[in-house]
Amino acid sequence: MRELVLLPVVLAACGRDKPLLIDATLVDDRIDRIEAAIATCESVEPTVQARMAGVRRAVVLAEATRAQALAARRFLPRTEAPLLAAGTGSSGSCGGSVTVDFEHANGDTDYTAVFEAFCMTTEDGDVVLDGTVRALEDGTPTDAGPMIEALEMETDGPVSVEVAGEAGTLEVAGVRTVYGAPETWSPGIPDASSPDVTTVDRITLEHAGDTYYVEGMRSERSGAFPAMVTITAGTVGLAGDGTVEVTTGEPLEVAITGAIGGGTIVLTGRDGTTATLHPRPGMPGAFDIDVNGQPHDRALDCTSGMSAAYEAAAAVLAAFPVY
Repeated sequence: MRELVLLPVVLAACGRDKPLLIDATLVDDRIDRIEAAIATCESVEPTVQARMAGVRRAVVLAEATRAQALAARRFLPRTEAPLLAAGTGSSGSCGGSVTVDFEHANGDTDYTAVFEAFCMTTEDGDVVLDGTVRALEDGTPTDAGPMIEALEMETDGPVSVEVAGEAGTLEVAGVRTVYGAPETWSPGIPDASSPDVTTVDRITLEHAGDTYYVEGMRSERSGAFPAMVTITAGTVGLAGDGTVEVTTGEPLEVAITGAIGGGTIVLTGRDGTTATLHPRPGMPGAFDIDVNGQPHDRALDCTSGMSAAYEAAAAVLAAFPVY
């Protein structure tokens, strides 16, 4: 899961908190940082197949299917009291647990999930989470049930993230999704004219003495399986070092598990310089890169970490009412 946060952030890191001038040398340096920091990522040539064949396919498919099924239940018609669609704890594939408490009042439901040595297996080592995540489902009471309007999430302080024995912390503040199609018990599926809008105050990742961050992010989502996501604003960077702006070129095709199946992520630096990330279709976690409109001679392959990403997605979908 950590590589999904680090990928655009580490590519952005350089300078003195000023906009970066993006070129091939900078991108090579950032790829080297990703390889050094994340055991489940490696540099490959653009034409080389990603390591999907080496991923624990059974785990990937099982957890992806479970996550999709949990999400699909939330869009079923609700004629009576809803099926349980959140508030459920789970165990990690290599140990540990997530325990969930929730409380409902006046249309709102508060959730608290505690990750205790929640362990997820990848072919390059275990991923272990420790910490607390809180969520608020914002609703308004009606005679037909609560009208669900928004979801807020954040960590309660830093969450410890260990990947193959390398420790870091992740802290999330001020994530809020306002639903484009509010309905009773659960929101409807958003469309292009009334998208879900997600804003992020700040995501901070501490690793090896560095502080990477994402702030001021705004995105719009329409559809469900997959969702089409457009990033309209955001800043990524390294504290005391440098920043770039992040948007999408083509809208991203995002599964409920978080896997990206198409679209482009565009990092824009000083003087209009750019790095464009192209997710490889059918290879979640692998990205080709263009630098200032030209194909770069190195790509990133983080597919071996996707089994943990899917397992984490299934745990989050069981714990929280994420749509």
